[in-house]
Formats: sequence, structure tokens, C-alpha cells
Amino acid sequence: MRFKNLSIYGMALLVVALWQFPGVWYAGVDETTDFVWFREQFDIEGWTFDERPVSDGAEEQLAADLISNGEFVSDEGHLVRVFSAKRFYEKKNAIGLLTHTPDNCWSIAGMRVVPVKPYVITKEVDGIEMMLERRVFSAGNARELVYFGATVGGKPLPYRMDVHLNAALGNTVTEHRSGPLSRLVNPRVWGWAFESFQNRTRLAGPQQFIRISTPVTDDIKEAERRLNFFLEKWLVSTPYIPDDAMSMSDARTE
Repeated sequence: MRFKNLSIYGMALLVVALWQFPGVWYAGVDETTDFVWFREQFDIEGWTFDERPVSDGAEEQLAADLISNGEFVSDEGHLVRVFSAKRFYEKKNAIGLLTHTPDNCWSIAGMRVVPVKPYVITKEVDGIEMMLERRVFSAGNARELVYFGATVGGKPLPYRMDVHLNAALGNTVTEHRSGPLSRLVNPRVWGWAFESFQNRTRLAGPQQFIRISTPVTDDIKEAERRLNFFLEKWLVSTPYIPDDAMSMSDARTE
């Protein structure tokens, strides 16, 4: 009888430990850097911003609380496209904001990834080191250089957002298939979950996804210089305040 009681108590303690473990594990994040969002800037000397609202369908899929989308055009006619989406709080039953990458969405729209490396770079954005995915997309004769990255819980994502890269390159048999089956058979989905656990970074919760791109004409180095310039001008880090979403509700009024 005593052994049975001990087994019950032990099982209860195990259940409690497993229940509490995620909170303890994910609390072990790096406290040496500030928790931030990135606020968009629209007044850049020599450039004019044209806001481009996303479609109702895209907005519904993103399930974001705040979206900024548009194009900057320089006095010389150069073009830079920018996109930022924020979720202030985790949304149950909503597809993760970080899955809506160009590898997935642009490829479904008919563009293709040109195998131009590197596929990942590290850049400073207002003093914050960010790991950014780097791609060259093509549609007919047009090419576009794009950088994209994210923050989760006020911290730069410490692992890659390449879960759909192989599909975009046409290297998987599940190319652009939607639904739970395609995610289950994609090994990078499982790798993504493991990297999230390993880095003590939640996949869900408050998130910001950023994307910046520019057409590639004759020289890709010129496109690189244009995006690097804009990374210094377009985004400014601001304190991440998870319980005060209204503080981030309108970046243009300041």
C-alpha cells in the first residue's frame, strides 16, 4: 500500500515537473542584451515612401496586429520594398507568423529562388545583431534581392528561417504542398523545433517579421549596398514591452 502511494506521489511530481519545465527552460534566455521591437522609419532623405496595404486575404493569413508594407523610391528612381509585421501576443489556432517567408509565399506566387549564395548573413540593425536570410528571386527577366529575419519575445531569432528553402529551390517532392502532411514530412520543421528548444527561444509568442528587397539590375553588389544602406535607415530599435501593445500601435506619430 505504501509503495502504491509512493508511486502515485512520484507520478504526480513527474507530471508537475513536466508541466513546469517549459517555463523554466525558456526562461533561461540571454539577459545581456535589451529586449526590443523594431520601429519603421518613413522619412528618409532622398527617398519617398508609398504605402501599399496588403490584401484582405494576406492580412487574414498573417493574423498580425500591426503591418507596414510599401515601397521607397529614390530621386534617381531606385526602388526598395519593405515589409514589417508584428504580433503582440500569441494567437491560438493561428499559423505562425514566421512561416510566411518569401521562400514560401513568393514561390507559391510563381517566383523562383536563384541559387545564389550565401543564403544567410549577419547584419547590425540599429546596433542589434540580426541573422538574416538572403535570397535572389526571379520572375521572368526580373530579379529581386531580399533579406528577411525576425524577433521572438523581444530577441533576434538565433537560428535560421530556412524551413521552406529546399521547397523553393525545388529540392523536395513536397514543393509548395499545403496542410499538416507537408509540414510533418519536412525535416526542417522538426529541426526548427529542436533549434528553438536548444536555443531556449519560443517559436510562439510576440513576434516581428521583417523583409526588405530591391530589384537586381546588372550588378548585385549595387543591390547589396542599397539594402545595407536601408537597414541603417529604415528600422530603429525600441523597448519591447509585452504588456503594453498600445505603445507600438502607431510608429508614424512620433
